[in-house]
Amino acid sequence: MRAAAAARNGRVFASDLRVAESVLERMRGLLGIKSLPEGSALCLPGCRAIHTFFMRFNLDVLFLDRAGVVLRFERDVKPWRILWCRGAFGVIEAQAGWLAACSFRVGDVVEITDRSSVFSMTTQCGAS
Repeated sequence: MRAAAAARNGRVFASDLRVAESVLERMRGLLGIKSLPEGSALCLPGCRAIHTFFMRFNLDVLFLDRAGVVLRFERDVKPWRILWCRGAFGVIEAQAGWLAACSFRVGDVVEITDRSSVFSMTTQCGAS
């Protein structure tokens, strides 16, 4: 997994964004984790559907298109759910309440930047 940061309107909302690059990383997602600290999130590039089977905590979920536009925002998603969004190219998951506290709305644009100069999220997670 690569480390990145995510911002909305120039303000960082996830200073510790983990990008699940491989199929195995995307399949594992947040399974086995008891909670996420504030400011942490997981990006699942290339995903338009997620599940919360076996999760130990509720999630806030953003579905993004290729340009990083929020297509769908679900708050406080409980374990044992399936969510999808037509047209989504990536998903960001965070501890329930964190993204809601950032006042996300459908239509907001998320910008993702990597901490290494080699990695670009533009085609990976829908960021512009």
